[in-house]
Amino acid sequence: MSIKSPIVYKVLDFFLKKIELFLRKKHNAGGELSVYSELYILTKRADLLLKALEITGTPDLRIEIAKLQEKCKNQAKELTHLNNTLRCKNIALDAYHHVWCNGGCHSGVHRYDKLGPDTVTQEIVDTAIRNTDRLKTWFANWQYKTKDKKV
Repeated sequence: MSIKSPIVYKVLDFFLKKIELFLRKKHNAGGELSVYSELYILTKRADLLLKALEITGTPDLRIEIAKLQEKCKNQAKELTHLNNTLRCKNIALDAYHHVWCNGGCHSGVHRYDKLGPDTVTQEIVDTAIRNTDRLKTWFANWQYKTKDKKV
């Protein structure tokens, strides 16, 4: 049997799928896979395909490897973008003095902007209360103004 026969490809594909399934179970014990896990699995699969390519020398595997490598690059870019977006959102929430934990813990406020809880003063708390009261008043007025338009 030639190393380039269709049976060899089917067996190789079968084992690659089994290995990928094993990696998925090993890397993430149940539930949805994170982007990091997917990236790890795709990288491992690409490595295995490269080894198989060295044995068989087939162009089909080269195409699949190129697709997997492109997918890895795209997921890495997406992951970087999502991390940057989340960081910006968290810093913005800290700027609004978002309370992450109301138990008095050290990371309860200003968790991401590195200013720490010492920057929160009674004046800031009073301003936040005043702003929240203004928001409640605005919302009540908005509802009153728009209730006639909704009917």
